[in-house]
Amino acid sequence: MLRLLAEHSRYNDLIVTDVFESYENLVLKVYTAMIFFKHYCPKANFLMKVDDDVVIHLDRMFSRWIETENDENSIFGIVWPEHPPIRDRANKWYATLHFVLRIYLQF
Repeated sequence: MLRLLAEHSRYNDLIVTDVFESYENLVLKVYTAMIFFKHYCPKANFLMKVDDDVVIHLDRMFSRWIETENDENSIFGIVWPEHPPIRDRANKWYATLHFVLRIYLQF
């Protein structure tokens, strides 16, 4: 905790929320960041959410931003069509049998 406080004191870059830490609650943490961005960063031109397991190709990213700079609402990502759910419980991306389809639908 002391390291987090030191980082916040130095960079003022932490958003604290009362959302329980879990993979299932990731969407709530992202939503919290978006609300924070909307209310406290009115002059910012964009918000970028990246995890520690993501590789960013800066040249591609900047090219895409230039191509779409007049679009007010843009989301970038990759669609993996017909990707099967992972059933290995030890895997970070494990999907329980509550998801009954043999492949994920495109989204």
